[in-house]
Amino acid sequence: MEEWATGHVLGSLHDRRDLDMAQGILIGLRRCGPNAAYRELLGAAKRHGVAIMAMASAVVDLAGVHGHSPAESAGPAHSAARHEWGGLFGEGDGSVQDAPSDTRESYS
Repeated sequence: MEEWATGHVLGSLHDRRDLDMAQGILIGLRRCGPNAAYRELLGAAKRHGVAIMAMASAVVDLAGVHGHSPAESAGPAHSAARHEWGGLFGEGDGSVQDAPSDTRESYS
């Protein structure tokens, strides 16, 4: 039982780290605030029918943070991340999806 609990806690921490990193990546690329980055991740996850944690991990992989080549990553979340943000990394279908206007924040 203790091994399961330890594994569960470590998995949750890993997921949270990926979510924070994905938000940071979008903040840097989009020049938006943390709430807008989260809403963009959540919206993309909903549009593509994947979990937000899977989408966050895919964004982190796409950025090369995990040390994987983006081409090595497969699966629905990775395909969705390449579609949504691949253009920001020189990947995907060549188009960059603009952040939905309701997710943009101003720092004025």
